[in-house]
Amino acid sequence: PLVVDAGGGGGGSGASNPPDAGVTPAPPVVSDGSCSAECVRNGGLCSAGSCVFDCREAGSCDTRQLICPEGESCDITCGDRACTENVICRTGSTCNVRCEGDSSCARELICEGRCDVSCSGAGSCPGGIGGASELLDLTCSGRESCGSTVQCEGQECHVECPGEQSCNRVRIFASQNTLICSGADSCAEDVRCNGTRCR
Repeated sequence: PLVVDAGGGGGGSGASNPPDAGVTPAPPVVSDGSCSAECVRNGGLCSAGSCVFDCREAGSCDTRQLICPEGESCDITCGDRACTENVICRTGSTCNVRCEGDSSCARELICEGRCDVSCSGAGSCPGGIGGASELLDLTCSGRESCGSTVQCEGQECHVECPGEQSCNRVRIFASQNTLICSGADSCAEDVRCNGTRCR
């Protein structure tokens, strides 16, 4: 597999990492008031201090962008053909995003905060990933997932592409970068690392 590790050596930024996006929590039924009113206006529900977007039903959350309010913790789960508009994690936010359904998360996923993103459905995240991230931890494990450009700039980027034919194009511009392309025919078209240090 192609492995690129670039940056200041494994020390990271010193801040805590977002939790593992691969573990799907039980969705709330009603909002408990533990997060901002903006979360509810954006289509989410407050649960134990997090803004939760439960889009596991096929074709759900297809009429507007899913926007995590600035400075909040958000949890977003998308089923088959769900989350068709942009998913946006704003500056200062901590976001767990699971694009676990086939063809989920259709448009570009924009990370400006600290994001743990899993694109595990077949053909998930076809619009690619972008944004000036504080931290992006991205796994494209679905077949033909992350089919457009995966672009990460900002502070720290960790990208793994174990899915077959995943991650067609990768552009990494952060200060610290890790890229692992282990899937068959992953990272096939073009890979560029332009961080502070790349090796």
